[in-house]
Formats: sequence, structure tokens, C-alpha cells
Amino acid sequence: MNYSKELIDSLVPDMGLSVSELETKFPPRGLKEGSKVTRFAPSPTGFLHIGGILTGLVSERMAHQSNGVFILRIEDTDDKRKQEGAEDLIVEGLSHFKINYDEGVLSSGKDMGDYGPYRQSDRKEIYATGVRDLLAKGLAYPCFCTEDELDAKRKIQEESKVRTGYWGQWRTCRNLSEEEISEKIKSGKEFVIRMRSKGSHENQSEFKDMLRGMIKVTENDRDEIILKRNGLPTYHFAHVMDDRFMRVTDVIRSDEWISSLPTHLELFSFMEFDTPRYAHISPIMKMDGEGKRKLSKRKDPEASVEFYMQKGFSVEAITEYLLNIANSSFEPWRKENKDKDLKEFPFEISKMSKSGALFDMKKLEFVGKEVLARYDTDKFFGLFIEWAEKYNKEVATIFNGDTNYSKRIFSIERGGEKSRKDFACFDDVFEMTKYFFSDLFDEEVDNLGSSEIFEDKKDLVKNILTENMDQIANVDLGKDGWILEMREIASKYGFARDAKSFKENPDNFKGQFGDFAMILRKSLTLRANTPDLFLIIETIGVEETKRRIKKQISLI
Repeated sequence: MNYSKELIDSLVPDMGLSVSELETKFPPRGLKEGSKVTRFAPSPTGFLHIGGILTGLVSERMAHQSNGVFILRIEDTDDKRKQEGAEDLIVEGLSHFKINYDEGVLSSGKDMGDYGPYRQSDRKEIYATGVRDLLAKGLAYPCFCTEDELDAKRKIQEESKVRTGYWGQWRTCRNLSEEEISEKIKSGKEFVIRMRSKGSHENQSEFKDMLRGMIKVTENDRDEIILKRNGLPTYHFAHVMDDRFMRVTDVIRSDEWISSLPTHLELFSFMEFDTPRYAHISPIMKMDGEGKRKLSKRKDPEASVEFYMQKGFSVEAITEYLLNIANSSFEPWRKENKDKDLKEFPFEISKMSKSGALFDMKKLEFVGKEVLARYDTDKFFGLFIEWAEKYNKEVATIFNGDTNYSKRIFSIERGGEKSRKDFACFDDVFEMTKYFFSDLFDEEVDNLGSSEIFEDKKDLVKNILTENMDQIANVDLGKDGWILEMREIASKYGFARDAKSFKENPDNFKGQFGDFAMILRKSLTLRANTPDLFLIIETIGVEETKRRIKKQISLI
């Protein structure tokens, strides 16, 4: 049913544009053959999911590896879900993770690029032009059904155990005459605009997905809403118009949209637009008891990007981890190319998991340790302070008090083939290094007490510390000389000088040399696991070493 221009004008305002004029205004980009145009199109709900960063990363890699264009578009047509400040959160999140886009929304509220606006709420004239085109072709119509009427239809459908939705006999506004429509408009009845589907639920067709291969889809036969009462489009229609006039070639989106694919294909056909290529990627999964489930923003703090920023995981670690779970070929590539920039990894969409990558915090922590261990002292210190000044100002103040001393702490066992891998994220640093600071050491030892540290070895520990304080603090011996001296002292107190001696006659000794070293380690750091003990003594200094030994002696 084709409507008159007068009726169309009463349904959707004439913006003075036509679809052909939009084609001219937003022409094909003229990129080289094979170049891809992708987009990341989140809603400003106030929550940025780590899965969104994965989608953005994949989309950015596809575009830039092909010398194409990556776009940030904000899908803000749902007023109920929109949160103030959420748009900036998205922009800052992408910036933090170094996912650089070529066009789109800026944090200033402005746009960059020639194919905008890049906020859906600013694109009303584009959507109106498309809807008017469909009305003129008889491929859309106004629907005056109220929410109560639609709920009643849905209830009957559910009771009758048939598919829900606006299809078949339930499409009561589909065949209203122009006169009937005009009367309803004059009486002030609110309306939406629906597509006039030509599909049949009996028919199936195949569609090629870049990740999943050929997918069988059932034709759409629902007259879905394309324009809401407030004049803004639904996702279905906005997707078609936006991706056409931003000249998007490849759409990376969640697999939850597979069920809507028939609707989108039909709308592309109605508008006489070429269909973009699709890859429907699975959500990040998590083990929950015996089974798997989606990583949930309601249940899992690690679903939020803010979690990783607060914990201080390095951007490189998060990127490396996401590429690891996104592409099966990444891990072998990384082993062969340890020092290469991650942007050099040849990402392939076809090698993503079809069933959903499993999130593994232990694996992320492993990657985090590997990455932070690769940083030199200055880079590590700079990034750590940058994090601390934003998320833990008290810690920043402590480490900024004497930056040279702080850097000496971080330089211990850093660099070389056996760089120490203690820290998964910057949030780990304070608890693992605070013993380097005299006042914090004293506070901790006073709270803990030597009796708890050394248990039933108090007399032995007291003798070792009292009789050998100067030797323990003697860094002038050098590392090798100091270790030889400690082995000599250990043997005087009944400890084996080396592992071989202990292994041959374990009953002849109080313990191994490592057990003796543990007494010194706990005395000076209150910890069983630390970097090289000689380097710790060298860092805190001779006088501080002796002071700590005296304090331990006084507490035993």
C-alpha cells in the first residue's frame, strides 16, 4: 500500500532530503580494495563491559590491518538506559586501552569525521528520510496499537503456545486504509512505524558469517517497529541506516543478534542497500560450578573495565590477554615474537572461538606478571605512579617520597633473562614491597610479633641474629662473598651448607641452607617469598638492616 505524500508528511516530518541525496552526501569512501570499515557502537549505559573492549579491539584490528577505517558510534536512542557521563566513560575506556579510532565521538561532545553525526540521537533527519522512503514504497506503515493492546496479544499468543510478536493475524494495523490512518492521527492517537515484512516463517535461507561460516536463518515475518513514538529509530533500522551511510563494510557484534539477522537482511533489501559482512562473536564465558555462563555485569566485578583499571593491570597485559582468548594463533605467535608490538599480530576473525572464550583470572595474572617483568625500572615506576596517583594517593605519596629509593626497590632482579615476576598488577605492589619502608616494617612487625613469625625456633633465631648481626649486614663482601659467609654461619648452627650434603645425610642437620636463609629473610622482611635477600639488604642499607635485627631480637 503506497501512501500519499500528505499522509507521509503527517507521519514523519519532511527533512528536505532523499535517500539518493544521502548517497551523494555520504559517498563510498574510495579506499583501496580489501580495506575494511568497522565500528564499535556501544550504548551509553554507564557500564563498559570487558567484552565491549574485546569487540572494539577486534573491530579496530580488522580495520587498521587492512588500512581501513575504525569508527566509534554511540547508540543512544534508548532514553531509559542512557546514563549521564557514560559517553565519556566509553571514550576514556577506548583511550585507556589504546584502541584508537579514526572517526566518531570525542569526549568534548564533538565529532571527528565526515560521515557523522556519530551519535544516533543527532541523526534524526537521516532516519526520517529512510522511513519516509519505505512509507512511499509501501514497505512501512503506522501502528496505533497501545502497550495494553500489545500485552493482550502477547498473552493470548503465550496461552495459545504460538510465537509472540507482530505477525500474521496479530498485525491489526497492517491494512488500515489511508482514511482510517488519517482519522486516528486527527484524534491524537500515538503511533509507531513498522516495517511491512514480506517474509514467511516457513522459508529458510543461508547466510555466510565471517566467523561461523554458513548459517541457516528463518525468514523474518514480523512487522518490527523501525521508528518509535519519540521519532527515534529502533536498533534494527538505525543499524541499517548508520552502517550504510558510514559505509561500514564489516560488522562485528555479539551472537545475541543472530536471531535479528533476518530482520536486518530484509531491511537492507527494502532500502536497496548492499549488506555488510557480519561476524557474530560469542560472549566471554566464566566457569560457574560445573558449567559455563556469560561473564555478567550483575554478578562478576571482573566484567567491568573499571575493575582492571582500579587493579592496575597494564594496558599491554589486558590487550595481550584478550588477543590470547580471541585468536587461537596468538600464543604461538607471541612465543616466536616476544618483543614485537602487539599491533603486528596478524589477527584473523575466523580463528575466534565460536562457543565463547573462557575467562581465566589466573591466566590474566600470569600474562600480567610476564608483561610487567618486561618493563625497565623507569617505565615500571612511571606507570605505577600514574596508576597510584589516580587510584591510591596514599601509596603514591609513599613511593614519591624518595623516587630514587623507590626505583632501587623496583630495579631488584629486573631485566635480563630471569627478571622477577612478582606483580600481576600495580595493586599488588604495595603489599609486596612495603617492608622496604622502615615505619611500615615496624608497624607490621609490631602487629605480627616475632613469636608468630618464628614459632618454636625463637631461641635459635635469637642466637643467630645476636651473634652474627655485623656479618649479615656486611654488603661489602659482594653477593658471592656474602653467600659464602652465610653458608659458613649456617653450618655453625647445624644447617647443611648445600643441598647435596643435606640430601646425603638429612638426619645430621637442622635443615637445609634455604631454611637458614628463611630465618634471615623473615627477620628482615616478614615474608617467606621475596627477591634476592642480598639485594634487599643492599637496598635498605647496613644501618637499617642492623636496626631491624635489633628490633627482632628485642621482640623474641
